[in-house]
Amino acid sequence: MKRPGIPTLVVGNLMVLLLLLASVGLALELYYRYVYDATDTANQSRLSKRWFARYWHLNSDGIRDDVDYERALAPGRRRITFLGDSYTAGHGLKHVSDRFVNRIRAEMSDWDVHSIAYNGINTVSELEELRRFLEDDYELDVVVLVYTYNDIDTYIPEFQEFYRYVEIPPDFLAPLLDTSYAADLYWRRWRQRQHALESDVPYPVLRSEAYDGEGWESLVFVLDALIREVSARSGYLATVTFPWMQMLDAGETELPMYSQLDAFWRARGVPHLQLLPFLEPHVGEGLIVNRRDTHPNARAHQLAADSILRFLEEKVLPLGAGDA
Repeated sequence: MKRPGIPTLVVGNLMVLLLLLASVGLALELYYRYVYDATDTANQSRLSKRWFARYWHLNSDGIRDDVDYERALAPGRRRITFLGDSYTAGHGLKHVSDRFVNRIRAEMSDWDVHSIAYNGINTVSELEELRRFLEDDYELDVVVLVYTYNDIDTYIPEFQEFYRYVEIPPDFLAPLLDTSYAADLYWRRWRQRQHALESDVPYPVLRSEAYDGEGWESLVFVLDALIREVSARSGYLATVTFPWMQMLDAGETELPMYSQLDAFWRARGVPHLQLLPFLEPHVGEGLIVNRRDTHPNARAHQLAADSILRFLEEKVLPLGAGDA
């Protein structure tokens, strides 16, 4: 029997390789299309956007929640209004009942607990949103600002350029990425790594230094404006600071913002809760949504809810906030 020649062997091996690659590609596509169900931090992939379409439901104010918010204070009931970003909105949580806002509401049925929170907003936008509610005759009792480390990014030009950066795929890839969940996901992951390697901007250093420079001074101006706004509406302000979950998960807990914020709020007589001491001992349990989404997960929200509730009961409400 005549043995096949080298060209025949090469063609045969290539066909086998292509068949294997096609099988792997099909398996990945089926997995991501019908099984995988998760978010990424920046909500860029088609998979993440599909997740939001499934689980992100808004109330009549366009806010993620399963209840609508009355404007007037209810006689005999406390009102707690949380003001925040994606940490407060519950980015990555399938069930809104798992986030700390809703856990506190479920625990304290005699309170009205509201959340004015949106993904991606900063302290300036949070103040603007609160003012929008106030213009619609929303009444205040206790307002809790939920602060996160990147709220200062508004005053860092390099971060503003980073957030405006949009990766547009080359034309020849667009049809594939528009139809394949797997291809879209892996292309975006590759581009993110490439962007990180190509960028020479020291983002962590810039953010850290901003808390000791002009960025912090600009943020102070906005925080003072928030204090005045709440006070002028007969409300009482308290604050909660989440640790930066990505750094907490990596064991990095020394951030300049912690001491800066403590000193700032203490000087203004505003009750302030740092969640770091309550979350750090539980890092080993896993406190982020997933490897690609470093927002706090359901366990982190449970720990936060327990700590914030004690803080409100012991440090905030006894001070006589509101007229309820």
